[in-house]
Amino acid sequence: MNRINRLFNNESKSLLAVYFCSGYPVLESTERVIYALDKNGVDMALIGLPSEYSKVGTLIVRDTVAGSLENEITLSLLFQQLRHIRRTAQINTERVMMIARNALYFEDYVLSIQYFNQVINAKPYLYEPY
Repeated sequence: MNRINRLFNNESKSLLAVYFCSGYPVLESTERVIYALDKNGVDMALIGLPSEYSKVGTLIVRDTVAGSLENEITLSLLFQQLRHIRRTAQINTERVMMIARNALYFEDYVLSIQYFNQVINAKPYLYEPY
């Protein structure tokens, strides 16, 4: 059983999951946000990779997506930040990436995703909203 399933199967404890947009308010803030969430007892961090196609959500979410895109966050940079966290810190908070499927371009990211899966030991979970 993977770590995320273990979190959901623990019926004796409520689960606190927090979404944030990577690369906002500054490009390097992703690591600091994850450290702060872990320090304050968050069980799962839902890390959003913004897309220029992201038009849904509250005004706050849309503003953070716009700010993150202005800061020029990329999938490659986000993977670098997550690898750095994995290698340098003992973090108890589980991390789940949330990426709009239409924002990924096959040729550019297949190798990055394969490498990410090897380094992070994560299984990709595809969310089909419809």
